[in-house]
Amino acid sequence: MQEQDLVTYLKSNEGYTRIVESIIRKYKSLGKLGGSIVLDELTESEVKILAPYDYRVSEARSCKISIKKFAEGMCAGKFQGADFETVLRLYVGSKLCTHKEIKQQQTQKTISFYEKLEKEMESTKVRQWVKEALAQKKYGYYTINKLYGQAPNQLRKSVLAIDALARYLNTHSEWILLPVLASKITSDTHYFDLNKTEGKLLLYFLSYQQGVDYPENLQEINEVLFQAKIERDQISNSTICYGVYGKTTMQDKPWEAFWQLGEPLSLSLYNIRDVVQITAMHQKVYIVENPAVFARLLDTAIEKQVGLICTSGQINTSSYMILDLLVDAGTTLYYNGDFDPEGLQIADKLKQRYKDLILWGYDIKHYEKSKGNVEIEDRLIKLHRITSKELEPIMEKMKISKVAGYQESLIEELIKEMDQ
Repeated sequence: MQEQDLVTYLKSNEGYTRIVESIIRKYKSLGKLGGSIVLDELTESEVKILAPYDYRVSEARSCKISIKKFAEGMCAGKFQGADFETVLRLYVGSKLCTHKEIKQQQTQKTISFYEKLEKEMESTKVRQWVKEALAQKKYGYYTINKLYGQAPNQLRKSVLAIDALARYLNTHSEWILLPVLASKITSDTHYFDLNKTEGKLLLYFLSYQQGVDYPENLQEINEVLFQAKIERDQISNSTICYGVYGKTTMQDKPWEAFWQLGEPLSLSLYNIRDVVQITAMHQKVYIVENPAVFARLLDTAIEKQVGLICTSGQINTSSYMILDLLVDAGTTLYYNGDFDPEGLQIADKLKQRYKDLILWGYDIKHYEKSKGNVEIEDRLIKLHRITSKELEPIMEKMKISKVAGYQESLIEELIKEMDQ
């Protein structure tokens, strides 16, 4: 066979090695025999081989040689009639695939992978999530694509675990801790830890399912999990309350004793996991951001017989659960927090969630009274996310003043204004 004889000849002469390998690279790129190869710093043996194709190579020690001409030259004389493309394939020792063919093969392999995965998934919602993520390059596409490139089998296991999780949540209405849920689905309590790829994929799926953006901070993560009735921590996730009363389907919670004692209580997710109703004295609850302010307002809440809640900054899952149930019971909510970008963001989130919530003491007069000397110019960009009309005058004033105001400076005013 002439082609095999030519391959043997090429491999027996070191001078052909760089030349043939350059031609192979070009072939893979073009998908055919064509174009030219450029070689520099030619060796004596390479010069001898290439001189018939370009007389200048001896002096220049470099060349640009037409691949077609080189192939024609090699397939003449002793190797007359040899097919140079076949020679290249035999030289490589395996199928000589062009870059285009390799890409097509990879594409087909990817399509086959996801088609098979789709058949394995039972949850319609998970199936839609993966399909739309790939089609729109959203909803965790880059995480999915990266994991497919690194470990496709791990991606398959992760997606099928989320599929099983979605089916579990669809048939169980009770609250469940994330580690417990992970253990039920995979026998690994840490499988969906949020610092792992599997945890991130879970958040992408839940965000897609709920029609919200992927969570950017701890509060948003807790909110996404909260909407799915998944808890991260039943004990430390708590809210300080006074004047609220809870009921389960079976019995009343013994919170009324705290009313009678005039004492606040800290309600964790564990305390409220089975509560179906929460009411408040006189159907009014005042919400404050700062624990010190809560402590100062407590005597007034006892005297006025109204509810009082402290969020201790960002609203956590237990706070949302309590406020949701209070609103369901017809309670009027009042909220006051700090006059800084973060404080206004909290107020805005509450106002967007609870349309009838009253922003208590959020006006220019209270802002001017609360102002200190803490500069917030580098944080003003956060105000762009706020959409509540009631907060617009304060935002405009804050952009001019560029300083924050804090609840602690308004305690006497807040005491006077409670239950007016």
